[in-house]
Amino acid sequence: MRTRGLGISTVASAVLLVGTVLVSAPAAASGTFSDDDGSVHEGAIEAIAAAGITIGCNPPTNTKYCPDRPVTRAEMATFLARALDLEVVVPPLPPPPPPPPTGSAVTFAAAGDLGAETSTAAVLGHIGRSEAEFLLALGDLSYNQITPESSWCSWVRSNLGASLPVQMAVGNHEHDHGSDGSWDKFAQCLPDAMSSTGNYPAQYFFDLQGTVRMIVVSAGLTIDGHPYTYESGSADAEWLTAAIRSARTSGIEWVVVGTHKPCISVGKKSCEPDRHLTDLAVSEGVDLMLHGHDHNYQRTHQLSCISVDSFSPACVSDADGNHRAGDGTVLVVSAAVRDTSLYAVSGSDSEAGYFADSMGANSVDSGAGYVEVTATPDSLIVEFIGVTTNHSDAFEIRK
Repeated sequence: MRTRGLGISTVASAVLLVGTVLVSAPAAASGTFSDDDGSVHEGAIEAIAAAGITIGCNPPTNTKYCPDRPVTRAEMATFLARALDLEVVVPPLPPPPPPPPTGSAVTFAAAGDLGAETSTAAVLGHIGRSEAEFLLALGDLSYNQITPESSWCSWVRSNLGASLPVQMAVGNHEHDHGSDGSWDKFAQCLPDAMSSTGNYPAQYFFDLQGTVRMIVVSAGLTIDGHPYTYESGSADAEWLTAAIRSARTSGIEWVVVGTHKPCISVGKKSCEPDRHLTDLAVSEGVDLMLHGHDHNYQRTHQLSCISVDSFSPACVSDADGNHRAGDGTVLVVSAAVRDTSLYAVSGSDSEAGYFADSMGANSVDSGAGYVEVTATPDSLIVEFIGVTTNHSDAFEIRK
């Protein structure tokens, strides 16, 4: 439509066309708009306003009409459609955006045996500045270096940041028979932030973005009078088996189990919780196990079974650090937070053949750090992040 060819250049001239040619209505009384008084188009403006074809230019009051403002092609089309009582074609709404994928990326940090030392503050500060969405504290929390429990939690928050969630596992220092604080008081100042299923903080799980099921258990510990054991046929073993299997049937890509005490180690600790938990996790195809307790960093190859106090090469399903999902379980100890209290690691340990990497008090570049886990629907990437050490390690499990 060439409105300029019709001599229509302003709102008022467009109104004159509609009001005098198309509406065929007498001019209405003046007074609707304050800025058309004395205009030669005032009668037409008032007429089409009275007919419901136009409104003012300053909503919501619409007391002005702006008669000398240039008219647009769109406005002219609206004038004509209303004046001719044409059916207005409403274009279809754009399709809604696609739903988010059922699984998306998630990153979290894991570390145990924290205390309240200079290196602890450095590690917590590093985690707080990282991409981690929460910290999994793998037990042995304060060592009574700050008391009471609530004061230690406040100190953690002052270094980590006030908003980053901390999910706790119970360690031997705070279980029923521990001497460095009480698990229930720690749980009061580190409450469940993940809407978990189960009995926080002793035995529970939560799902992350439909990508990871994080299961926390307390093998070899007594909490609220209950000794947690994962021997075949026990109630705890049945609970854990159901938690693992329901993750798989729900389409969750990765299953991670966190617990304080490891079973195999090249450090100071022996298989204190007995082997039942590790046997169950490996047999059920858990992708990753995270531990504290041994005051160092350790990482196994991908394992399809274990033997305690000996090495069985047949249990190593993959040893190159680029693992295929479903071929076994990787066991990690992340307890190198207090760099003044590290335990040594030994390459001649009877279980050393299971291990791909370790760092402890006797390592060339020992120091504090933590583990960071990044999960996508296609991969699980696990890294040791050195904070007071240059030691680094990483591996990946891919679908």
